[in-house]
Amino acid sequence: RSGSATGQQPVWPRRRPSGHAAAPGGASRPTPVGGSVPADYVSEADQPSGYDVRGAVRTLWSGRPMFEKITVVGAGNVGATAAQRIAEKHLARTVVMVDVAEGIPQGKALDQWQSGPVEGFDARVVGANDYTLAAGSELFVVTAGIARKPGMSRDDLVKTNAGIVRSVGEQIKQVAPNAIVIVVSNPLDAMCYVMRQATGFPRERVIGMAG
Repeated sequence: RSGSATGQQPVWPRRRPSGHAAAPGGASRPTPVGGSVPADYVSEADQPSGYDVRGAVRTLWSGRPMFEKITVVGAGNVGATAAQRIAEKHLARTVVMVDVAEGIPQGKALDQWQSGPVEGFDARVVGANDYTLAAGSELFVVTAGIARKPGMSRDDLVKTNAGIVRSVGEQIKQVAPNAIVIVVSNPLDAMCYVMRQATGFPRERVIGMAG
């Protein structure tokens, strides 16, 4: 019960200690889509006043703590799919999609947010054309850049995408100087280097997503 005396909510989910009896009458347990709540799940009746049961349940179901905010830069096929999966997997309370195309990230974000009741997630998904809503994000997934056209190699993308990724990195540094950045833009190794140079972040916080 640590945290209850100070009024602070614990970060990690609480589980009933061995031998601890359930609340009288047995509080009902919600059942997530595709699985059951662990046997040692602590119900609301077992918790001190003010404990965030919903947050604990989300963490138990996903098996990991949630970020407050994750931003996906780029609302194309890769970016929009990444944002949808982040929301579905309960990785963040707020998912922000940023793209220079007006109306595209806002529309896709609204569609994804409205799918929440069907897909079983309650993360808020929003879109924007600037980085105002991304301020304070703990994690950025960068998918921005032009896609390869027929006959192009990944190396052909260097000149154009380096400029795009550099601009994104400068914006990230301004609005979220403590963030972790996952780079997806191609050519990946070169874009990771550009991102690290643009942000000035230590290498442990600039990660490339590759096979």
